[in-house]
Amino acid sequence: MVIRQFDIFPNPSPRSREDAPYVVALQSQYAGDLATIVVAPIYRAAIAERFTKLTVDIELNEERFVVSIPELVAISETRLRGKVTDLLAYEDDSAAPSTACSPASNA
Repeated sequence: MVIRQFDIFPNPSPRSREDAPYVVALQSQYAGDLATIVVAPIYRAAIAERFTKLTVDIELNEERFVVSIPELVAISETRLRGKVTDLLAYEDDSAAPSTACSPASNA
């Protein structure tokens, strides 16, 4: 499976999954054949208000979330399974502070 930039997956970390149920791939698929991928956690908006201003508001299934850019981390690509959706529709929108997404039909 090719993981593409802006693909959204369930958070593979049981420790943070309740507050941040998803992660988004921020590393380009063109970065090469690497064993890791850079992701950012996607927090529920209700708890994310305490974070810095370096975040992006999104909506998934009519629920508000916040992508926390300061918490970028590289994880093993094998930990990302079950793509939920993606943010590809906004790939070229550099001024997208608020984003809405629906589940991918063929994830």
